[in-house]
Amino acid sequence: RIHALFLNLARLLTRDTEFLKAGMSLLDNYVVLGGATFLTTHSGAVTEIFQRIVGEVNDVGANYLTQALESVLCRFPSEGADMLRQGGLLSKLLEPCVTTPAAGTSQPSDVVLVLNLTVLARVLFTAPSQFEALVAAPPFSDGSPNQVASRVSQLTDLWLDKFDAVGSSSSSGSWRRKLWACALVSLIPFGNGLLLGRLDQILNVCVDVLGEIEIENGDGSVGGHSGAFMIPGSPGGASDGGGGAQGGAHSSGTSPGGGGAGGPGRGAESVYAAHLRRILQND
Repeated sequence: RIHALFLNLARLLTRDTEFLKAGMSLLDNYVVLGGATFLTTHSGAVTEIFQRIVGEVNDVGANYLTQALESVLCRFPSEGADMLRQGGLLSKLLEPCVTTPAAGTSQPSDVVLVLNLTVLARVLFTAPSQFEALVAAPPFSDGSPNQVASRVSQLTDLWLDKFDAVGSSSSSGSWRRKLWACALVSLIPFGNGLLLGRLDQILNVCVDVLGEIEIENGDGSVGGHSGAFMIPGSPGGASDGGGGAQGGAHSSGTSPGGGGAGGPGRGAESVYAAHLRRILQND
């Protein structure tokens, strides 16, 4: 009976975004409580809701939308990503990140770009086959290795460039930055070393993360990395989407690897880089 009522919510949200906050919260609860039965039964309605909202709301609305999208991807990493890709949602999120706006249209805000990139980072890290299918298909590429590599390089540059803005988009910035760094680290083997030229930037992002984890621990150590890098819905996690992830990310708000309030200085960089290498080797 409760599942049947969801169609009323779907009709409301596809007609009007006035109750977007409450609607996204209800959708989140449906995903968590309804599980696979809900997603299987109402995948079409869920996709329609997201299609209606993506690109049509302001920064605040985009935050509510992203929370609901991440709830789907956290609970159902592979199935959720496939549903969003097949329904065209991931393409709508990717398009403003890699294409120049047409004449007369406005450029998306940094907040919207960061939120879009966060969803894409989660797909890359938890459902890499879906990410590959996304960037290898029209209109983003013709599937050729060179065009796919170009899109991946473009996204990598965006993740690196916008990394310091992640924490400003919402209170979830801490684990979202960890997610971004995990996604960046997972790309290192891509294209037979295509991204090795950006390796220093990726490592600097991870150095920043480890510095903030040290501060969060409050004991001057970065031990217990398995718990420190917990990201909901990541590989190796529990079935409810609260699993742990290899890698990590968190930005201190300073230039990559630099000193500053709350961030590790250059003198500590080699220590953190060595710790990162141990994490990658062990995991």
